[in-house]
Amino acid sequence: MELERVFCSGAWVACIILACASGEVYLHAKGAKREAKFLKQYRLREAWMSLETLRNKIVHKSDTLSYQEYMHTPEDLENEANKAIQIALKVILLGIREELDDSIKVEKK
Repeated sequence: MELERVFCSGAWVACIILACASGEVYLHAKGAKREAKFLKQYRLREAWMSLETLRNKIVHKSDTLSYQEYMHTPEDLENEANKAIQIALKVILLGIREELDDSIKVEKK
C-alpha cells in the first residue's frame, strides 16, 4: 500500500494528505447523506473532521499552520500521520465490511 511506503519513508505531511484522500474516495462516493450516516454509525465524525481540518491546513493557504511550523515538531507530525492512517483505514475497512454485509444474502430454507 502506498500509504505504508509514505509513512515508512518519514514523509509525514504526504502521509496525512494521502490518508485523507484515501478516505475521501470512499466517503464521497457514498453521497453526503450516506457519508454523514456512515460517520455517525461508526463514531468517526469527530476523528474524520479533525483529519480533514489538518489536511486543509496543510494543503490550503492558512494563517494557522504552515509547513515550516511542522518541520519544527517532527514527533508531533509523526503522531498526526499515524492517527491519519488509523482514521483512513477505519473508514475504508468499515466501508468494505458494510458493503460486503449488504451484498451477502443468505436464503433461509
